[in-house]
Amino acid sequence: MVDHSNRPCAKIQRVRTTESITNSSDKKNSTVEVITTEGGTVSGVPIPKRQQSLSENKGAPNSNVDRVQVGNVNEGDDTQMPPPPPPKSNAGVQIAARATNSAVKTFSEHTSKYVGTWSTEKRNMQKQLEAYRIHLDHAQAHITHLEGENNQLETEREQMESDFRKLQKHVFQRFESPDWIPASNADIRRKLSQLDSDVKAWSKANSIAHLHVLNPMEHPLIYKKLGNALHGFAMLGEDMNLLSVPDDKAWVLVQAYIMHNIYFDVFDHPFFGVSIQQTKLAEANEITEEEQESLLKKSDVISWKFGLTLQLLYHKLRTCNIQEAIAWRVQTLRQLYPPTQESDPQLDVKDALCRETLKNREQAVQSLTSSYLSSGIRALLMHPHQESVKDSLASIILRAADLSYSLWTQKIDLLPQGLKHMNEVFTHSHSLMDAHQLHSKHLDENPAHLDGLPILLITHPALVRLGDEEGQDINRRTVLKKAVCWMGQLPDGV
Repeated sequence: MVDHSNRPCAKIQRVRTTESITNSSDKKNSTVEVITTEGGTVSGVPIPKRQQSLSENKGAPNSNVDRVQVGNVNEGDDTQMPPPPPPKSNAGVQIAARATNSAVKTFSEHTSKYVGTWSTEKRNMQKQLEAYRIHLDHAQAHITHLEGENNQLETEREQMESDFRKLQKHVFQRFESPDWIPASNADIRRKLSQLDSDVKAWSKANSIAHLHVLNPMEHPLIYKKLGNALHGFAMLGEDMNLLSVPDDKAWVLVQAYIMHNIYFDVFDHPFFGVSIQQTKLAEANEITEEEQESLLKKSDVISWKFGLTLQLLYHKLRTCNIQEAIAWRVQTLRQLYPPTQESDPQLDVKDALCRETLKNREQAVQSLTSSYLSSGIRALLMHPHQESVKDSLASIILRAADLSYSLWTQKIDLLPQGLKHMNEVFTHSHSLMDAHQLHSKHLDENPAHLDGLPILLITHPALVRLGDEEGQDINRRTVLKKAVCWMGQLPDGV
């Protein structure tokens, strides 16, 4: 028995409440009696269903909540309220389940909302991706089409350029002078070899048979002039000892003299034969031989003065710009022999200029031939004053002048190379040296047999071509003709 006499009592209020508890799909109504004090809730006791029915019958039928004022309990009053029965455990479970179900329902609603939004966005993005993929396929197909068109246009362009070059070449061949068409290196070498053969044949036909007829004691003046004529390409010593030359090889000295002078008087001068006025020589029977030789030299100076002036100007221009100087030289020489056509209104003027150019070149060749035949080399010739001898030599020199002109009208440079440009000893591997045909028997078994021997004379200078056909690579060197070296009569056993 619990003693409640000393426990303070407070105002107690009973409240009966009917609530609806939802659990899954079942709905149940239960009534809970709540005992409260002034300080707050003391306990909540569920009322059994039967008791609920009895209470509801006694009260008003439309009232869901019945509050009964029990009264106040004084401190001295022995009347006490019985303790409330202990709460049953299933009521707390139902309250917890109700809160859990509410939270689950809220989470489920939010999840369904987010899943729906995400699915919609996913479908939209897939549609956009598919649209982009279709657009990319179309763009790729368009690019492939454009590349095909570009390749076709490139092929057409190359074909048009090829046709243009062929047409341009045809036009040049149709309207330009044949001398302006670049000749191949093989064709140039063939013409140079033919020139050497012609000079060799002329020298053999017109030279004296024996050298011993030239006695330096009997003909000192002739011997001195011969030494001056051989200077620059022969190594005969200061006393001009011809004993190192075989007695029957006078023609070798004549050939070497003519070839040396043709290369350095004609091929080394781009404006050879270019002149404005020629001096008319007096008749040969009106002047002495000494006066004629002096007059020939004076005529050479007058007739070549204009050409030499142009050559000096050309070399000055080369110091500033080589390509432009070469272009100026080429155009100047071509203008001196312009191409002509029958329908050209300037045909007569151009024909007159061409005839004048050829006439000046022929006169320059005649002057050069006369100067050769009047030099010290005439001591080695049988009939230096015969017109046939002069005409045959002039014909050879004129062919050399024509070849030189055709080469100088191209965008190249010519560079003759003589004995002073080489070593004084023979080397078979030298890029500018070849042995004379008289040494063939020594070279059949061993090409290096003559290496290290001193060169007696150069019977044919070397000719080097500088630059390409376009006049761009001026440092490019092409050997058109090697120098022909003669080491003289070799002693037995050498």
